[in-house]
Amino acid sequence: MEDEISLERERTNKVESFKYIGTMIANIVSFELEFNERLKKENHAIARLKNEEKLQGHLMRVLAFNYEPYSFYMPSKDGPGGVVTLLESLDKRIMDALSAALDFTYEVRSPNTSDIGYPNEDGSWTGILGTLYNKDIDFTTAFGSSRERASVIDLKNTVNVGQLTIISLKPSLLPEYLVFFRTFTGIVWILVILSILIWGASARILQKWRSSFSSNKVYSLNQEIFYGLSMLLGNPVRQPTNITSQMLVCWWLIFSLLMTTAFKSSLVALLTVEGKTLPINSFSDLVKQVNWAWGIDQGSNRGLMLSFFKESKNPDIRFVYKHLGTVGPEEGLARVLKGHYSFLIGKDRAKPVIESKYTNRYRENPFYFSKENYKIAPAIGWGFRKGAPFTSRFFKAISHLWEGGISDRWFKEVQDSNNRKIREKYEKEKFHAIDTEETHYKVITWQTGPGNNTYDWDIFNPNRWALHRFTLFHLGKTYKKLLLE
Repeated sequence: MEDEISLERERTNKVESFKYIGTMIANIVSFELEFNERLKKENHAIARLKNEEKLQGHLMRVLAFNYEPYSFYMPSKDGPGGVVTLLESLDKRIMDALSAALDFTYEVRSPNTSDIGYPNEDGSWTGILGTLYNKDIDFTTAFGSSRERASVIDLKNTVNVGQLTIISLKPSLLPEYLVFFRTFTGIVWILVILSILIWGASARILQKWRSSFSSNKVYSLNQEIFYGLSMLLGNPVRQPTNITSQMLVCWWLIFSLLMTTAFKSSLVALLTVEGKTLPINSFSDLVKQVNWAWGIDQGSNRGLMLSFFKESKNPDIRFVYKHLGTVGPEEGLARVLKGHYSFLIGKDRAKPVIESKYTNRYRENPFYFSKENYKIAPAIGWGFRKGAPFTSRFFKAISHLWEGGISDRWFKEVQDSNNRKIREKYEKEKFHAIDTEETHYKVITWQTGPGNNTYDWDIFNPNRWALHRFTLFHLGKTYKKLLLE
């Protein structure tokens, strides 16, 4: 019998092994087919790109925004408006590919103003859009589309834009002392208080009326109100002495029975299942918060963000825009941790910072991403001035990269590289903190150690051990924080 069981077990293990091997082979074949198909599309796109009409070495004047991972460069020594060199980014890859395919050179400058621009009464434009309108530049990179901008520029999408999300603290357990008040809603509590006051006043009036033809004792209004409250709490302070009081007390006891039963049932339910704060999943949830503030990532495409909020007809979005501040990603997330604050930022831009700085070994972090995300623009692309003779050639060339999936692949590679840099930055900061604390501890230990001519203290000197305890306490806090992360 045991031999049959062992043989059956071996047979089952072999079948499972063959299934696993078959699944692995199928995955490999599927990956190879997908890779070959993608490679075929990219080669076809590159071949079509090489056949486009050349620009004979024409110099293109380009305005680039410093907006990773779409476009990135170091600030110019000449200040705003100076010549810059594009570094590893999506626009850098596309620019090099198109310059080689279409045979043109380019000069990249940073914006001389942060103002995107608005139309004047004479039809001209101000700001960055004004430089395109006046033909001071040929096109811009990392530019978002909107209805307002369509009258000045021809936009060609280079990659799909990420969505705007609302980051807040994760829902937390409500304080235990609030359980008593959460058993009823606010309206029910008001009705209960009004019922006690009305019953007390009614009892006082009836007792006063009865005292006109009898010798019964008359109680004050305060005594009657507290008498009704004592019955509601299940501990009456006296017994009714006449039929009028007995009828009134009878109805009040029925009311008290119903209210106390409902209160106890609700209290048991709330103590069994602890309540949590409500998550913020949309702008409508955000504006309902009391004593709350919010801000938006200042590194985001600010002009496009402003257009999104201004053009929206949603009253909640307009209210958010009215009280909107701008902060960097690190400062915004730090404010969220303090509480009563939400941060608006692109998901792709926030994740590397959160994973590197605020996520522990169990992949846990204190932040909550809203379920509803907002697409501020159809895409991010290059904006060409209206009427430029070379626009159609650029549109065709960019379309080849888009349709072949090359621009999406480049964007993913650049984004992964950017995320790695952010993680490495925070890892270096953590190790630097450890080295600083260790050095600080060694210096203090050396200065206060026995045998030092300057600080040759007695071993029982309490000041010496107080200094050691102080140093060890702060070292322990630092290591504990690092271990938890």
